[in-house]
Amino acid sequence: MDRADRDKWVAKGTQIALQELIMSEEWWLHGFGNRARDWQPDVIAVTRLWQHTADVVVLHSEERAVAYRAPEIEGNGTRFAPRIVTWIFAGAAVDALRAMLRLPLPGSESEPYAPTAFPSSSGIPNALLSLEVVKPLRTSCSSTQDRR
Repeated sequence: MDRADRDKWVAKGTQIALQELIMSEEWWLHGFGNRARDWQPDVIAVTRLWQHTADVVVLHSEERAVAYRAPEIEGNGTRFAPRIVTWIFAGAAVDALRAMLRLPLPGSESEPYAPTAFPSSSGIPNALLSLEVVKPLRTSCSSTQDRR
């Protein structure tokens, strides 16, 4: 995907859903790729951290994205390549973002909990993991520490 195509899909309905995330909670924006420092990433992800879990949305393109909740426990890999997730949704970027927005809080009675193996093709490609730039989505975050 070239930069012009990437700009088109980020500028469409995905942008609206990202704005909804910004208004809802403390989310972190991750860009991955050789040009991520210039904010021209190959893959975009957003994360929200809870006490023992991470909510993650990986945006590969407008048509391909995955949203999931991953336990942050020893032996479960990284939040961008977990071994097990307790909830997962795959589909278009805007649908994945909206599914995450509707996901009940961790530990609530209505939280879906169906531990399943995470499909390795859905996460951030290993070659891009070391090429990461992280930004808070809200400038008024209560914590400015790096939460990767």
